[in-house]
Amino acid sequence: MVPRRLSSFVALTCALAICGAAQADTVIGPLAAGTPVRAWGGIALLSIREAGGYRLATQQGTEAPHALPGIAPSAHPFDADIGPGPTGAAVIVFSRCPHGTDCRLMRTTPAGGTEAPITGSVGANGFEYAPAAWGTRLAFARRFSNGSTHVYVRPLDAGTRVRSVRMPDVPRPACLFSEGCY
Repeated sequence: MVPRRLSSFVALTCALAICGAAQADTVIGPLAAGTPVRAWGGIALLSIREAGGYRLATQQGTEAPHALPGIAPSAHPFDADIGPGPTGAAVIVFSRCPHGTDCRLMRTTPAGGTEAPITGSVGANGFEYAPAAWGTRLAFARRFSNGSTHVYVRPLDAGTRVRSVRMPDVPRPACLFSEGCY
């Protein structure tokens, strides 16, 4: 019995020591407004509020976030994601909404410089948002003028001749009560 209790005590003490040794969060700097944050490969992607709107920004390590050059500001925080692109290097995809809800998908790199439209992702009678890139694939949501929304997938580097593939809708749970059903 004594060895079992002793080994349990040692295991618990080691676990507490490891947890206690973990460092507290490090504040990089204050943000003027709330923003979604996405991260991949040690790079955090977020929006920072500056005069003229929000700027798409990256942050690494303990550096302060810095706005990406060449990326125009937005009236709202960016709807953006970062992930590995076709070559394995980081790629940033985001929604550009010049008229509020008339959004189109764009891409850039962590160095910024240019924002390029993602060809072939534009659909008729709707707008695209919530992009996510991983490898050679791009996933995004498309909201139609009738209010329906569907998820699509397409090759990130494909041209306009390649169609986006609509994913099957997610089944909703059966409604058991009249309140709170959707």
